[in-house]
Amino acid sequence: MQKIDSSSYMGALAESQFTIFALEQGWEVAYPFLKTTPYDSLIRRSPEVPWETVQIKRAYYATNGTRKKKCLEVGLRRNRDIKNRRAYRDGDFDWLFCYHEEGRWFFPWDMIRGRRSCIQIGSPRYDLWKV
Repeated sequence: MQKIDSSSYMGALAESQFTIFALEQGWEVAYPFLKTTPYDSLIRRSPEVPWETVQIKRAYYATNGTRKKKCLEVGLRRNRDIKNRRAYRDGDFDWLFCYHEEGRWFFPWDMIRGRRSCIQIGSPRYDLWKV
């Protein structure tokens, strides 16, 4: 059996958790055929509203040794290629879904607008968005 790349596995796990969450809400869910879009999924929360875009991220514990306590974070950069990474821009997606074994969060774009590298979703500031 071939070993699964852990980052691919974790990304697939986060996407499946989003699908479960969206279906629990009674929403329609779709995925783009190509992975060239700045979003990972589409949702329609009711037939009367247009489709909205969702970026799906896997949360992780930061390993930065300068922190006094570990903190649950989500990276906010496109592309894995370090030279070509860039922050998300207005219009790239409408919602951000974050998954970790300790919880799921669902944020509107406005909550992360202007963030350049990551957000610490483990802080109480984001408790309202835990789903």
